[in-house]
Amino acid sequence: MALSIRHWERFWVVHHRFILEKGYRLPERYDPDWVPSWFRRKYNSGNINQMELDGVVLDNPKLLNAIRIRDGKKVVLKRVSVDIDVPILEFLHSPEFAADPRNNTVPLLDVIYLPDDENTALIVIPLLLHFNALAAPFRFVSEFVEAIDQFLQGLSFYHENYIAHRDACYLNLMMDPSNIVPGGFNFSYPSWQEDLQKMAKYRDRRSVRPVKYYFIDFETALILPPETYGDDPQFFGMIGQDKTAPEWSTPDQAYNPFKLDVYQLGGDILKVVERYDGLESFLPLCTSMMKKNPYERLTAAEACKNFQDMVSAMTIQDLDSRVGPKKLGAKQRRLIASKSEGLLKRFWVPIYEFFQEDD
Repeated sequence: MALSIRHWERFWVVHHRFILEKGYRLPERYDPDWVPSWFRRKYNSGNINQMELDGVVLDNPKLLNAIRIRDGKKVVLKRVSVDIDVPILEFLHSPEFAADPRNNTVPLLDVIYLPDDENTALIVIPLLLHFNALAAPFRFVSEFVEAIDQFLQGLSFYHENYIAHRDACYLNLMMDPSNIVPGGFNFSYPSWQEDLQKMAKYRDRRSVRPVKYYFIDFETALILPPETYGDDPQFFGMIGQDKTAPEWSTPDQAYNPFKLDVYQLGGDILKVVERYDGLESFLPLCTSMMKKNPYERLTAAEACKNFQDMVSAMTIQDLDSRVGPKKLGAKQRRLIASKSEGLLKRFWVPIYEFFQEDD
């Protein structure tokens, strides 16, 4: 919580009125005329309450939640490069690709070009939630299957169209929370309601399926048609969140972006599989996607088919099996099953630490 605007938040204050004119309302904190709520209350000493909504400091200076004025839709604005992010997102949302159900690219609702910076724009996307969020963990095998199937299909779709993401990593995998938490949640603290007064109420994913999953952050993505780059494109330099790819073990070693994508997504799946009891049968898939020799890894299409073949062989009972985080104790596991607000408040720290580890 903060008594004043931090320097990394100033961009949003400076552009507040311009963004409002474009049809989007930012949080009260970024209004140039903002007076902190704790100063407006009668008899207040100026002490800030820990849960003051307008006291929440922005973590990522490039991202901010907003409301689309014409319909009240909750959205997120992101500062991006005009020359890098915007073209690839518009390409992926062209009529040719938009109709493909495998295209799990984050929806592009709007692009706002800044009047004072020709190199930067604001893209408008829906308010999403991380696919393995603390507030809505996987509780059934079928929930995990639905998520991974969409991510594998999405990566296969990209590669089929010669697009390499190059950051298909854990924090760039999201889901649409609209039906999972219909009452809404706070952008900075997703386990809480928007006003930060009570815990948000989440539904089991399988009770509201289908749940839509998305890839985000395409600033590293490349379009690599074989007539230009050949069948084995080669690039240099580490990129993306996951720096553990074996092809980077030797300095200045070239890598194939498509094979890097497979390794990264395999690592994302492995991270979930290793943290939950009940998902062990998916370990071989991860191993096949993360082989040390990039040319021995499954392709995205092969990984998708292998996964779907594996799921096809499962029974209804297999898919209905419960899964639970490995490192949590009995009381914390009951929390995951019961979604008890009281338990969540009591065990907030250890559960938060479990889900944040290595993220």
